[in-house]
Amino acid sequence: MNNSVIIIESPNKVAKIREITGAKVFATIGHFMQLKSYDENNNFKPTFEYDPQKKKCIFEIIEACKNKKVYIATDPDREGYAIGYHFYEKIKKIASSIYRAEFFEITPSGINKGLQNALLFENTNKQMYQSALARRVADMLLGFTLSPYLGKALGQMKGSSAGRVQTPCLKLIVDRDREIEKFKALPENEKVSYQIQAKINDSANREVTIKHCDEKGEEIKFNDKEEALKLFESLEDNKACLLKDLKTSVVETKPKKPFITSTLLERASSMLGLSISEVQSLAQNLFEAGLITYIRTDAESLSVEFLNEAESFYAPIYKDLYLKREYKAGKQSQAEAHEAIRITHPHKYEDLESIVYNAGITNQDALIPLIEELKDKKKEITHSLVLSKMSLEAVIKLIFFYKLEGVALDLRAYSLKAYYKDNKDTLLIKGRKQHLSNYAKAYIALNLLWTIRNRAYHWENLLKLRANNRPRITTRFIRELEKPTSKSFNFGIMPNKIVSFLDDLIKSIGNKDLEKLSSL
Repeated sequence: MNNSVIIIESPNKVAKIREITGAKVFATIGHFMQLKSYDENNNFKPTFEYDPQKKKCIFEIIEACKNKKVYIATDPDREGYAIGYHFYEKIKKIASSIYRAEFFEITPSGINKGLQNALLFENTNKQMYQSALARRVADMLLGFTLSPYLGKALGQMKGSSAGRVQTPCLKLIVDRDREIEKFKALPENEKVSYQIQAKINDSANREVTIKHCDEKGEEIKFNDKEEALKLFESLEDNKACLLKDLKTSVVETKPKKPFITSTLLERASSMLGLSISEVQSLAQNLFEAGLITYIRTDAESLSVEFLNEAESFYAPIYKDLYLKREYKAGKQSQAEAHEAIRITHPHKYEDLESIVYNAGITNQDALIPLIEELKDKKKEITHSLVLSKMSLEAVIKLIFFYKLEGVALDLRAYSLKAYYKDNKDTLLIKGRKQHLSNYAKAYIALNLLWTIRNRAYHWENLLKLRANNRPRITTRFIRELEKPTSKSFNFGIMPNKIVSFLDDLIKSIGNKDLEKLSSL
């Protein structure tokens, strides 16, 4: 492919694709054409202009495409196609041939498959470009038109703006909040319903809780407690019950479906305590490093090639447990050929850390920048707390070691050693020298919450506990059930209380205490 040119979006993938294909590879670095205006009287026809910061670079790429076979391999989604279409328009008269290729994984097999299945660009689905145009014009139409009025109405309140997506989403949040406030205003007796339950012992002397149901098996609930008590009193003297029917069934629990974009963002955000934008950024980095497939997809299918590879890898390890399972694209999927988000190749669990590390992927912002300044080696460490987006689940154990040459910080994921003897600005990370600016000095986290006892602050002060939505059982076995609309949004840590707690904690701990903690 020495006479071929491949056009992609991200510069992070250039070197890897060039190494795999041997072709010249260039990156547009996202959109290079900006929407300047649109004509309302001519079907909202858009007018584009070059992004001034990218214009020179794009001209150089266009020049490199003269008389070449060009593969436009921008991302395989609507926006990627739009970027590719704009570039196609610029080179369609100077390139020898132009193809549309889609890379769903940045691996040799994924790249080669994309090139083999490439179509002449003129034969591709140009409705994807029209869809992208509609989105960009709608963004400008709604955002640019409504935002000034909104700002004026709200007195130029900071952050006030309207948008194609954000405004309907805000409406849903406001409506939900109003439902919650309306529910809170109800009398206490209207916030709960009541249900009669009984605890019985079966023939094996196992305690079982049974609920009051109708003939169809539907649970019976009472809005009025007195009504429930009236029926309950008529049953109070019964010491036995008649088993009318007993059904035994085998329930098969299916594994969860492969990730699509929405489920990946939701699961990763809840498990890792990261924002959606942080998850997107990390997932994009994993894709560009060739570790996972393309992250923007609504397909739940997995390729036969990957399933066979996974089977040959995992079956010997989990001999009687691994069962091959095929997944097909969902009914609402727009692309049967697309795959769900998956790892590009199977790996052993214990190898994952080194694989990610060798790919150069880190998540510095997931940790608290605790120590901003490390003073001379013989002086005390100056503690400066900067608490940002952080959850208790993500807090990592910190161990101090005092050595003559400096300070070693031992984390779960990394072993960081700061050497001051030769160069104060160099970190040795797993045998590799890294400049401190790349790691914003030293990112560490604190796990002293579990190790310090008898403090003035306790868990109940640190956390804003969720409302207890579990039913309350009375002594008469009448259960109060909070109605579904009573559930409020869940809140996590109260940052102001954690800041005051940690501030007070750090001030009270001397070097001797830290030395003791190093053995934990």
